[in-house]
Amino acid sequence: MPALDLASAFVLDGLGQAYLLMVVGIGVLVAVYATGYMPHHLHAHERRGRELVRFFVLFFAFMATMTALVLATDLIWLFVAFEGTTLASYALIGFDRQSARARRAALTAIVVTGVSAIAFLMGAIGLHAQHGTFSVDELARLQLDGPADDLALVLILIAALAKSAQVPLHFWLPRAMAAPTPVSAYLHSAAMVAAGVFLLARLHPLLAQSFVARTVLATCGVASIVVGSALALKADGLKRILAYSTISQYGYVVVLLSGTGPTALAASTLYVLAHAPAKCGLFLCAGIVIEATGADRLSKVEGLFARMPVVGVACGLLALALAGAPLTLGYFKDEWFFVSLRERGGLWPAFGVLAAALTLAYMARFWWGLFGGKRGPKLPPLPRRMTAVVALLGLVVFGGGVWPDPVAALARGATEASSQTQHLATRYHIALTPLPLMALAAYVFGTLLFLGGLSWRRSRTGRPALRARALALAELTGVYDATVRSARALSRGVTRQEARELADRLSVTLAPAWVLVALAALFSYGEARFVVGPMSWPHVPLVASVTVVVVSAVVAVGPHAYVVQVLALSMVGYALAVSFALLGAPDVAMVAVLVETMFTLLFLSILALYPPSALQDSLARRPRPKDLAVAVAGAGVALVISWQALSFPEARNLVHAYVRLAPLAHGKDIVTVVLADFRGLDTMGEISVVAIALVTVMALMRGQEFRR
Repeated sequence: MPALDLASAFVLDGLGQAYLLMVVGIGVLVAVYATGYMPHHLHAHERRGRELVRFFVLFFAFMATMTALVLATDLIWLFVAFEGTTLASYALIGFDRQSARARRAALTAIVVTGVSAIAFLMGAIGLHAQHGTFSVDELARLQLDGPADDLALVLILIAALAKSAQVPLHFWLPRAMAAPTPVSAYLHSAAMVAAGVFLLARLHPLLAQSFVARTVLATCGVASIVVGSALALKADGLKRILAYSTISQYGYVVVLLSGTGPTALAASTLYVLAHAPAKCGLFLCAGIVIEATGADRLSKVEGLFARMPVVGVACGLLALALAGAPLTLGYFKDEWFFVSLRERGGLWPAFGVLAAALTLAYMARFWWGLFGGKRGPKLPPLPRRMTAVVALLGLVVFGGGVWPDPVAALARGATEASSQTQHLATRYHIALTPLPLMALAAYVFGTLLFLGGLSWRRSRTGRPALRARALALAELTGVYDATVRSARALSRGVTRQEARELADRLSVTLAPAWVLVALAALFSYGEARFVVGPMSWPHVPLVASVTVVVVSAVVAVGPHAYVVQVLALSMVGYALAVSFALLGAPDVAMVAVLVETMFTLLFLSILALYPPSALQDSLARRPRPKDLAVAVAGAGVALVISWQALSFPEARNLVHAYVRLAPLAHGKDIVTVVLADFRGLDTMGEISVVAIALVTVMALMRGQEFRR
């Protein structure tokens, strides 16, 4: 669509290959796991088996939108796919729609990620307005500087950080644990949350040019690591612990992407690839435990290793990989994390050691809480394919630690800088160089955290009420809930005001519209112009017709009989028709005359049917000051906007632009294009509204018949 500078721009480059392998590979494994998990889940919730088909349709739709996202290189297509993941995740998070908790979680997710995606669209349009292209490749070749570019990039960051559940927009992710475990596993490892960091990686050449954007990324990443780790060390729910760890782990990636150069991008890609199988497997382990024991809290289970040794070993490998232990793929993700932070200098290496230690502490707490301690009770058997998927993911992270070359190749392809990937060797560092020392310090400190005051046993002691308030404060759920309550109260107040009478409804609708139009005019023109043109004799008829319009409008709102008001209102239309004819539009003038004649007769016919007493009571009412203020404000805004727009020479040449663009719409003249395109789209919208209303009425009627 050249008129809008839109193109289907998709490419399978190195970055797309890395994320596509993760999206499809993890997705297939989760789908296999779901074939064993979901029948048990549906049976436990007393739901019909055909719901399984609905689940897989939504699941693969989610995978398809993620595939489109990782292949897109155009900002508009990125936005479309980005919103597609939002809609698919909404349906999957709320899959157990009979549960109020699941419905609230789905609503929270779509509000946070959907509303923030509007910021993405605003940022994309801002970049196009500055540089004339939506292509990421073309934007990457340009020099971005200035407040306008910084603002556009920050708007895009809001959407990406919200999708990746980064502080302060992280509170939706723990609530999303109301979804079935396969959804949580895919959403946290390779899909929904990964979409945000993928967007950051795709736009990294642009972000690297903006100091403001990099500062926002670094701040949110550090806050996410600290807050996510603290919540993971204190939480009790199995899936919530892993959700908090996802907030922390993607904070690592955001910190890496706040750096410049290919090293940061290579490290972030490797981190995401190592995190995906580990986190997916841990969620699937949690799902096995929940289905086998019926308990979803760490305080309700222990000693499961003797009952499910394969799951215990696989879960141990996955936890070690996430903690960055040697002989796992996670060792290399932490190594590259340390490399990137050492290049920055300052306190960044010390913070990297602290972050890795916190990861080790909450992963040790998670595994020991499930499989440590005395032997647990006997458990019912579960489908073997569920255990097989977890074991396979454990082998993947272990094999990646022994032979990391395939993952290193993906990281090199993502960065197109093979010289920066020499540290991804198959042999481990034995000498006491700074990198192994940083890892060793993280292991020691993390072990002390686990064994000390932040261990899982001591986390259940102390003041539960105080701890609950601290967790709620860190989650920011109270802020979100208060915002939602305030919005609902405002909506109810506006609805009550709007429902009183037609004048109130018009004021509630028009006043915000005028404010938006005034703001658009304020920011659209760099210089306000109010030019007073010359007055000549040929303009006298036009001025006379406009004067009749003004006088008729004043008479129409005065305290006169209804017949006088209707005739005065019709005079407004007839005088405008004369203005159209004087301006050289006789066809529009004829249409205006016909419309005014029809509506005048219709008004007079309706008034003839009204009881005289009702008309007299209505005429006795006086105009309210609020109505007068709204009318004057609307007229003032219309005057200023039209005066300012017509004061620019470009506005007078607008018709030439219409003539030039008409062939692009496959029309020979402007009228044809307007009727075929604008009116056609408008009619389609009206038909859609009528169809929705009919479907709603049918649903209400069916529901009433069902109750009978």
